[in-house]
Amino acid sequence: MAPRKKESLSAIADRVIPFPVAARWAGVDAGGRAKAHCPFGFEHDDGGREQAFRVYDDHGYCFAEQRYFKVSSLLAAVWEVSREDAATEALRRFGWRPVSLAHLWAEVNTPKEPDRDSLREALVTWCRAQCRDWDTRQYEAAAAGKLARCYGLLPLVHSDQECVTWLEACKRAMAPHLF
Repeated sequence: MAPRKKESLSAIADRVIPFPVAARWAGVDAGGRAKAHCPFGFEHDDGGREQAFRVYDDHGYCFAEQRYFKVSSLLAAVWEVSREDAATEALRRFGWRPVSLAHLWAEVNTPKEPDRDSLREALVTWCRAQCRDWDTRQYEAAAAGKLARCYGLLPLVHSDQECVTWLEACKRAMAPHLF
C-alpha cells in the first residue's frame, strides 16, 4: 500500500500492520483467542491475573485500564520509545517498504533547532575553566550583565554555524570579566 499524503509513520504502521502481529511483538500472547493478559497487568488492581486485554484486527483494548491501543501506541508503550520510533521498527519487522522515501527526506531536511540549554552550559563551563572564582564572580554586576546579554542572543541562533559564532563571540565578551 502506498503511503497517503503527509501520513506519519505511526499512521502507516497502524494502517498496514495487523494488530495481532504487533501484539505478539509486544509479548501479548492471545493464543488465537481475542482475550489475553495485558502487558501492563502488573499495574492493574488484580496484578494482571485476569485476561483483561482484548486483541482485535486493528486495535487492542485493556478493560482493566480502560485504555485503547493502536499498533504504534502499544509498541511505543511496551518498547518505551516514541510512537514514530516504534512505528519505524514495526514497519521494518513487517517488511514494509515505502513506495516513496519522501517522508525520510523531509525528516533529514527539516532543520533542527539547536540545544540552547547545552549552549548555555558550554559557555558557563568555559567561564568556570577560565576563572577560579567563577561561582562568586558570575553574580557580580558586570559579569552577570554580560552573561545575560549573551543569553539574550540565543533565540537568534538557529544553525550549527550560528552556534559556533555565538559561543566564540560570547567567550570574547566574557573574557574581560573573568580575570
